[in-house]
Amino acid sequence: MTPPKVAYRRCLVSFFDILGFRDIVNKKEPGEIASLMDLFQKTGEISAETAEVFEARSFQFSDCIVRMMPLDSDANKRYPVGILFHEIIAIVHAALEMANRGTFLRGGLTIGDAYYSETTMFGPAMIHAYELESRVAVYPRVVVDPAVVEALKREPLLKMDTHQISDEVAELLQLLRRDADGVWFVDFLHAALEEVDEPSLYGRLLDKHKKSVEQALRTRKKLDDVAIKVLWAARYHNQVLDRFVADGGNPDVIGKHRVSIPPTLLGDLPMEEPPTG
Repeated sequence: MTPPKVAYRRCLVSFFDILGFRDIVNKKEPGEIASLMDLFQKTGEISAETAEVFEARSFQFSDCIVRMMPLDSDANKRYPVGILFHEIIAIVHAALEMANRGTFLRGGLTIGDAYYSETTMFGPAMIHAYELESRVAVYPRVVVDPAVVEALKREPLLKMDTHQISDEVAELLQLLRRDADGVWFVDFLHAALEEVDEPSLYGRLLDKHKKSVEQALRTRKKLDDVAIKVLWAARYHNQVLDRFVADGGNPDVIGKHRVSIPPTLLGDLPMEEPPTG
């Protein structure tokens, strides 16, 4: 049998899953899990309109979602809209929606060769995105392959056609943060400040995220593998507050929205600000 003639396309590939899904399955009722999975699908999938216009696809299997965004769609070649920026914003919204339900995402974003159809997906970029999620992310963060930022500097189809490369890179870095281990990840909680319609809504968002993290911390009785990951989320939340105030935000948010970490779970997981250069 002659194999079909297919070719890889250069794509942005995002792979993310629900952190601690085994624990969720073991502790929650089937109806709760089904509701959570419905939300996960809605927040993580590529819309029908985007799929049609930009020839993109998303796939869900169990607690995992893969998103494939080709650079070479006819629409993107005619009018480059900044698909990298929009992909990261999609991840920001997915992470926020799930965190507001007390559930946290972990994943990876890369660029490279991939093939997909309505029912099939494979390729080196998909494997690498999975490796970023499973081996690098560790904590509830969606890590970004440094190759993505480097590609933005030389591939016009990743940026909006009316933007200079330097402006697009600077805008991208506002959505990312470099962790203490040197890994770049989507700074979804800070990025949300620009996504809300009014400042008061950001306070509500911080409050929801705080309650989600504190609830997750209350379920941990000792410093185990899951607790370390939730503790990372708590430290990340509090450092976003510090950054918000340092940038001129209302200092009252510190007291209102800071996550309280149980003494039994105190650890040392510092994070660094991303470089400005």
